[in-house]
Parts: sequence; C-alpha cells; structure tokens
Amino acid sequence: MSTNPTLGTSAPKKIPILLLKTKSTPNDGYEEYFNGSRTFAPRFVPVLEHRYNEGYLGKVKDLLLSGAFSASVPEYGGLIFTSQRAVEGFIGVVQQVLESTHLLSLTPTLLSPRTPLYTVGPATSRALSSTPSLDPSSIHGADTGNGESLAKFILQHYPSTFPFPPRPSCSSGPSLPSHAGDNSVPNTRANTTLPPLLFLVGEQRRDIIPRTLSSSSLPPAQRIGVDELIVYETREMASFARDFSAELERNNRGEDGRVEDRNGAGGEGEGEEGGSVRWVVVFSPTGCEAMLRCLGLIPSRSASPPSGASLTQHNVPTSSSGIMQSRKATRKTFVATIGPTTRDYLIREFGYEPDVCAQRPCPEGVGEGIALFQRGIGDVRAAGR
Repeated sequence: MSTNPTLGTSAPKKIPILLLKTKSTPNDGYEEYFNGSRTFAPRFVPVLEHRYNEGYLGKVKDLLLSGAFSASVPEYGGLIFTSQRAVEGFIGVVQQVLESTHLLSLTPTLLSPRTPLYTVGPATSRALSSTPSLDPSSIHGADTGNGESLAKFILQHYPSTFPFPPRPSCSSGPSLPSHAGDNSVPNTRANTTLPPLLFLVGEQRRDIIPRTLSSSSLPPAQRIGVDELIVYETREMASFARDFSAELERNNRGEDGRVEDRNGAGGEGEGEEGGSVRWVVVFSPTGCEAMLRCLGLIPSRSASPPSGASLTQHNVPTSSSGIMQSRKATRKTFVATIGPTTRDYLIREFGYEPDVCAQRPCPEGVGEGIALFQRGIGDVRAAGR
C-alpha cells in the first residue's frame, strides 16, 4: 500500500537484506538493485578485509610501462579478472601510470586496442567499464557468470584477437618469478603460439581457468598459457561477528530502536520473536561459520568442541534436514548464497542448506532467486509471523 499523506496511511515496511560483503566503489550493483525495489532495504556487513600486494601491483605497472601489452608481438595478450578487488587494484595501477606518463588513456600507447580484458560476470565488467581510460569495447565476459564459462569463452574468443604471425612457444614466463615463498604462483604456460594471459588473483581462488585454458586435451595450437599474479590477500575481518550481531540486534529492535514484543507486534514485516523478517546474502565461504553462530544455528565458541573434534561432531546436524527443523521455530531469517560454491560449503561443513542459491552471481540472479522462493511460500513477511 502506498503512502498517502492525506489519509496518513503508511507503506509496508521494507524487508532488511543484509549483504555480507564490502560495498563496491564507486557504485555497488546490489545496492542499486535492491534500493530500486519496493520490497527490500539493503545494508552491507563487510566480511573480508583485503590487503593489496604493492610489490606485485608494481609489477603490473612495470609491465604496462615496458610495452608488455602493446608490442607488435606482446609479452601478454590480455588480462583476466574474476574479483572486484583485483579490478580495483588494477584501476589504481592505471591511475598511477596515467599520472606518471601524462597520458589520457592507456590505449593505444600502453595497451593495444586488440588487448582483451576478460571479466567474470557483470560486476567486474561494470567496474572496468567505469574507468574512462579503458576502452569499453575491449572488456569481455559480462555474461559468463563463473570461471568455467569464462574459460570456455576465452578459448573461443582469444585466438581471433591476434592476426600477427605466431610467436615462439615457451615453457616459462619471462617476467614473473615463480619461486616458493612469495606471492607469485607457478606459471601455467602451454606449448602454444598465442601470447599468454595475465591473471590478477587473490591467494584464495580456484584453478579452473588456467587448468581449462592449458588443458592437455586441447591441441597445442589452441592452448592458452596463463600467468597468475597474486595482487591481494583476503581474510575474515576480526570485527565481522560483532558487526553482524549488531545488525541482527538492530533488526530485532525495529528501525526506530524500540524492542518489539515476542508476539511480533510492530506491524507488517515483523518476525514471531520480534524484529523484522530479514534476508542474509552470503558471497563466499569466508565468514559462514561466524554467520551461523550469530544466528544460533551452530554452537557458540564458548561451547567449543573437544580437541580434534569437528563441528559436525559437536551437536551440528550432519544433514540439512536436521538444521532445517531448528529453523522452523523462528522462520524469521532467510539465507541466500551467491552461487553453488558457497551453498555446497554450507551443506558440506555445517549441514545447513540455504533457502536460495542464485542461478547467476549478480544482483538480478539473487533477486530472481528470492522472488521465486517468496512465490513458493507466500510473502516472507507473513511467513515470519
């Protein structure tokens, strides 16, 4: 019901949706998407803290300045990005390069117009596209959605970008160190005539892209070498559990700070134990354990298992059916995951099956999954009472 100032009728209360991620800059697609709805009020609860490896970002800068991407036969034929943090690190390098060279754009002086920038999904694509010094037509992969799909796309697209004569094949990268103990990783170079791709990554990643591109099942001429460079490190924020608990308490009290009664009084959108019905969107396995503890779905750390025991051995259901029974009593919190990796982690490690697993790792995919779920059970505002 819409607000009518004459009649004094208030609109239905929006459902809080807690996004367990750092808000992206300069724009966040999830904030824009859910703010544009009439149903949800998005709030961010950062889970991860990122530390950039300035030394290896400096290596990217050196490669750009040395013409590694712009030579007639380049050292690297393109770049791969699968995370927002890698994109933001690269954009910072681009800004440094432009300032030091007084150029207005990387293309064509330092980045060949044919150099593809591969991204996994719309978020990384939008972040790169928002950088004026990069050619939007060189950005590919917005519709891929995951590493496997992106790798297949690269295998089809990349060979068409190089009309020049074949380069000599090589077995190791000329520029990136691969010795143990630093933040580089061993080069994945195939015996191929195509220039390798530079993959900017965090230390936690899957190897599906380099493994697919350089697979021995491909003819040698079709294999694509990949050099991975770890440009940032990730860990769970020490304050995450405290911050998430504070958001849950804020919901329990209602937006005006008033503690609701245990019968759910306080209007549409309230759960049976007081406070708003809410959605929690999980973006990675990191922080899942703390999230479940805060929601009371696994024991608190004060009731830690004996030494050597796993969580599944310590009063945590070993199948989703067990934990689902405990959730039926308070159907106030609903959980969605960004994709199958996080969903499978929750099921495998904690016996917890989320309500929604997005079919596409993007705001629209999450929104569509939640909408389908709500149509299946009715309005969650009613389900929570």
